[in-house]
Amino acid sequence: MRKQFTLRVSQVPMDATFQEVRAALDKILKRLPSAKPLNYTLELDTAGDHWKNGGGGVIYLDSVNDAKHLTARHDILVKDQKIIFSRVDESLTRALAIGPRFRIPDIALAARQRREENLWHLRHEIQIVAVQFGVIGRQRDSFSVEWDRDYNPEGSSQHRLDDKPNQTAYLQFNKCREDQNPRSIQIVIDGYPGTHLYRITIPIMEIKTMVNAYELGHPYIILELLNPPSFETRLRHLPSTGDARADLEKSWQRINHLDAAHERVVPFTSRALRLVLPRDDSNLDNFIQMSKWRLSPRLRQSLHMDISRNLELFSRNRLDCVDAMVKRLPWIVGFQCEALLHNCLLDPTELLGLEQKIFCLNRLGTAFAADVLKLFNKSIPDIAKQGESVEECFDRAERETRKKGTKVDLLPPRLDTFHCHHVRVTPTSFQLSGPEFEHSNRVSRLFGPEYSEYFLRVAFSDEGGSRFRIEFEVDSHGFLAYSSSGLRQHSVWFVTPFKHPKWQGLVTADAIRKSLGSFSDQLLSWPSRLGTCISQAFSATFPSVEVKPHEIEDIADIETDGSFGAGKSNDKRRCFTDGIGTISPQLANEVWEKFCEIRPAARITPRAYQIRLGGCKGVVSVDYRLQGRRICIRPSMKKFDAPDSLGIEISEAFDRPAAFHLNRPLIMLLDSLGVQPTPFMKYLDMALETVHEMLNTPYSSAKLMEEHGLGASYKIPLFLTRLERYGLTALHQRDPFIRNLSLYANYHIKRELKYHTRIPIPGCWTLVGVADVHDVLQEGEVYACIRRAGEEPFWLEGPVCVSRSFSCQSPAVHPGDVQRVIAIGRPEPGTPYDIEDLANCLVFSVRGRRPLSTCLGGGDLDGDKYDIITVPELQPTRCARAASYNPPPQKRLDRKCTIDDIADFVVEFMNHDCIGLIVSNHLKLADQRPQGVRDADCIKLARLHFVAIDLLKNGEPLRDLNKLPRPARKPDWACGESEDPNDGDHYPSNRILGVLFRHVELGSNPVEEPPLVDDTFRQEDEVLASLAPQALPLIEALVPEVDESELEEVFYQYRYDLKYQCVAYNLQQSPTSRLTEEEVTLGTILARAASLSESRKRSNLTKRLEKQTTENVRNAEVGILGDADSTLELKLARAWSAYKMAYRLYRSDVMMGSRSFACIALNIVLEILEKIEHEKEDDEDDWVHC
Repeated sequence: MRKQFTLRVSQVPMDATFQEVRAALDKILKRLPSAKPLNYTLELDTAGDHWKNGGGGVIYLDSVNDAKHLTARHDILVKDQKIIFSRVDESLTRALAIGPRFRIPDIALAARQRREENLWHLRHEIQIVAVQFGVIGRQRDSFSVEWDRDYNPEGSSQHRLDDKPNQTAYLQFNKCREDQNPRSIQIVIDGYPGTHLYRITIPIMEIKTMVNAYELGHPYIILELLNPPSFETRLRHLPSTGDARADLEKSWQRINHLDAAHERVVPFTSRALRLVLPRDDSNLDNFIQMSKWRLSPRLRQSLHMDISRNLELFSRNRLDCVDAMVKRLPWIVGFQCEALLHNCLLDPTELLGLEQKIFCLNRLGTAFAADVLKLFNKSIPDIAKQGESVEECFDRAERETRKKGTKVDLLPPRLDTFHCHHVRVTPTSFQLSGPEFEHSNRVSRLFGPEYSEYFLRVAFSDEGGSRFRIEFEVDSHGFLAYSSSGLRQHSVWFVTPFKHPKWQGLVTADAIRKSLGSFSDQLLSWPSRLGTCISQAFSATFPSVEVKPHEIEDIADIETDGSFGAGKSNDKRRCFTDGIGTISPQLANEVWEKFCEIRPAARITPRAYQIRLGGCKGVVSVDYRLQGRRICIRPSMKKFDAPDSLGIEISEAFDRPAAFHLNRPLIMLLDSLGVQPTPFMKYLDMALETVHEMLNTPYSSAKLMEEHGLGASYKIPLFLTRLERYGLTALHQRDPFIRNLSLYANYHIKRELKYHTRIPIPGCWTLVGVADVHDVLQEGEVYACIRRAGEEPFWLEGPVCVSRSFSCQSPAVHPGDVQRVIAIGRPEPGTPYDIEDLANCLVFSVRGRRPLSTCLGGGDLDGDKYDIITVPELQPTRCARAASYNPPPQKRLDRKCTIDDIADFVVEFMNHDCIGLIVSNHLKLADQRPQGVRDADCIKLARLHFVAIDLLKNGEPLRDLNKLPRPARKPDWACGESEDPNDGDHYPSNRILGVLFRHVELGSNPVEEPPLVDDTFRQEDEVLASLAPQALPLIEALVPEVDESELEEVFYQYRYDLKYQCVAYNLQQSPTSRLTEEEVTLGTILARAASLSESRKRSNLTKRLEKQTTENVRNAEVGILGDADSTLELKLARAWSAYKMAYRLYRSDVMMGSRSFACIALNIVLEILEKIEHEKEDDEDDWVHC
């Protein structure tokens, strides 16, 4: 086994190229005493600006004598500067000596050469004569310059960054630093002889088009961007600490504009950038070659481009005129006008040109005017494709809005949702969207949906929608609160004062907070904990039943020694019932009945609920010993006092078991604990085989879609199952839309397998944790009963491994986060769990020195879910001791805190929210260290992860993120979906994650393929032939009674919302990007994520999309079915008519929405036929019994 010896190279001149350093080393190494052939690898640190390297690097040698010889030499010169060689730390040296399985992988020779080739091809600096931001004309043949600076010393510009001459600017391609976007263009502006440098960074993935043309002999390039670039600055001469790379990392500071003139136009002009180059074509040639190497969009030549410099589209006067117009409009109409401007859809002149039309619409009805403008917002990007003017597009939006009528708007308001407007604040601008469906919370239900326009949801993000860390302020005027899940997405609530008939005086943010309850003195001096308590009222919940004060019983927590203490334990780790209470069977059934009125469900009645009740939060499990209507609350559930709030609010009902999937952190942990690679490969192959089979039959597609949560809003799994039952399998094979649903799902699941290693394990489960209130279980024992609808229950028995679920935002990172316990199996007759099986819950023992839940990544029982591994081959033979950390520091004040203190905490949280960074570094380090997650640096990161998780409650952040242990290189499994893992910037990982990653062949993205077409197949004919014998005799007399114009209104309302969703939830967050109808129907986004942060953003967008589509489909179903009291036959006639109408519209070129609407209608038809069949069977059974 070949050993390698590693030396650190330091004091390398930062202007030296890789070739210069290598040449200096070659001269020395050729004269070294080693008898072996010369063989070494050099890797230089890379810098993010115009420096050629980061001031140091690493050299790998095969001979220990060569390594010793180099460390003793002090005469190796690079550009007349001595470079120094030193040994790396001992742990790293040992890691290198162990062998290829566990050493820091030296990338393959071809990949290493590719990396060196990358740096060589990207070495040029493109000189820039002028930088200009502006607007591209709608016909793509003009560019209006709204801000420009001339960097030609001979130029005549009167405006410069610091009003001093001799400024220079150049463009370069980023040289792939680990902590920067590896594929980006950087424009560096040197303010010589000023004190600062400025930098404009443009990710390659954000470039939509590149156009090249000439003006007065100067070549220029126009970059059209999906989202604005980032702007940064630093001192021109850096203060030195002796560590050049560290100095460089800390030097660049994010800013939101380049100068005062740029500040006014930056929100509107940052998506179009014009770079003027010197007359010498060498700069343009170098740019073309480098952009090809970096896989940029193709540079398109333009024969004519009109450049305008004096239009001043965004002058102060014009912006003031828009502001005056908006103030004269109702708020919901003005909001849509502001969206047109700030989302860069119209310039002020175009918007003011619509002023008369907007005010005319408003006179017809405020809600109608807002709806027209909302659709207009999403229609503007199609102007060029439609060949329309702005006015024609506006008229088209009005016509389409009229078609949807008011039927859906007149539906009774729902208790579980409300409409909410959204604002996304970025470093350069703010973008407006909505109103969108939001899950209701206690506060929104307090005032009702008619007052929802006074509430605003504000999110803070980078330009493309991903999270970022930058100094900013939250204005506490109007700041209301946040929910815990919302704050993790950097989102908060604002409210504007309003009047309410049941409220004395104005309803203000302060008045709402005071109405929630009373808080202890301890909470009032603790901003983070006070904010968390207030957030309970803003958590998304479903209303259920109300209880009376005497039906609420206070019971004690069960503490470490197993006795029932008098009060709450002072040490959270000693409390076995942290966050869990009990509920009587009668009250639990009432809660479920109320829940099903809002969310119809055909599953089994849950035996546990996650609830909010006044100032209490947590889980309640059914206790069969409680009689009547009773709910028992423990001290660990009480956060503050709210005696007047007696409604039980449901956060989640645990009515079914969740299938367990492996994930990357857990796989790495199991691999480090000795689990062999074979079972991982076995289950991955099983998953891939199932994915390939899903294309064969509707039932196989349905089963896999349901397992992965695809198509849930549209009930696609149930729809496909019914197609097979009624002999409509041809639709699955030949109908382009339905076939695409399976192809899109196939790609989505394989992408999850490849880039998230989300492997399903049959027979393993994810369940909510509850406490053994009957004190049946011994220490080290658990109990679990699995019950699924329509199936017999079964019980888990024997050795199992338990870990906290990845869904709890707390992946397994410490070696002790997986523990081995015994599942007791089916209980004896007459025992508590025979009487009440607590189905689909994992019951933890209340005996022992420490609660098991706290051993699993610091879990508790207030709603945390736990993974149960029943497969012996995936269970480590010996588990590590669970982590035990001291409580993290708490940030308290020596006075009562104000809302300003809570707002300051919000800002601090957003700036220091580093959980994702820690987990990412932890995984990469574990991949490179011989002991995996048991390595000392990984253990350190696990402890820091514990502190970062508790930031939301304790308020004390991790301060210096630059001191976090970092991986030396990136493994191939960590590459972005748009990156090539063999590009030289990643190494092929030898651990199991790398093997699994390379084993999955993803194939082409179906969104990027030509659409499926089958002109010989007509779905409606197939359906008519199969269902007519069953359906037509039932509805023949009723079809003439159906008002098809009413169904058309339902369709156009559905289509209206669908078009909005296709634009609002695309990954680029750009008005010009679209989701396909198939993506919306499935509830997935197939666009490639360029990075881990973009993957998280896609996941969050998918959740928001599912929320919107669920409401849109429910409204469509209600509209199709009509009167709830009508007969099944009449409902069948309406659904049949709606299906035929959808395909009539589709054949008449109303493409958007008609196919998915037809699926909704056909699913209703099949469902009603099932019900009619069941009724006949029941009647026959009754006749036989008679």
